[in-house]
Amino acid sequence: MNTREYLKIYRKTGETSGVHQMENTMPMKKIAISLPKPVLDTVDQIAARRGESRSRVIADILSRVTRAKRDRDITAQIDALFTDEALGVEQKHTADEFLRMNPWTHEEW
Repeated sequence: MNTREYLKIYRKTGETSGVHQMENTMPMKKIAISLPKPVLDTVDQIAARRGESRSRVIADILSRVTRAKRDRDITAQIDALFTDEALGVEQKHTADEFLRMNPWTHEEW
């Protein structure tokens, strides 16, 4: 989910359930950014509704977006691993070897 998608969802629903809140003890670094006025207006509305600072809302949104990107990257790596045909052949061979060592002839369900 990118920042714009999050802002649209939040603006419509006000939903924050299941969202990790940043701790106040997290070290912060000040930066200066430029935002389009409509985006800043939305951030201010969210901040007012949540009773938080503009900086806190922006940091929270960026944290969520970067976490989602990281999760997508990890999923892509796992997907690539499981589409590797050589890996599938190796897994089948290993499973067959395990069955030869212990054929589960006494298994009852």
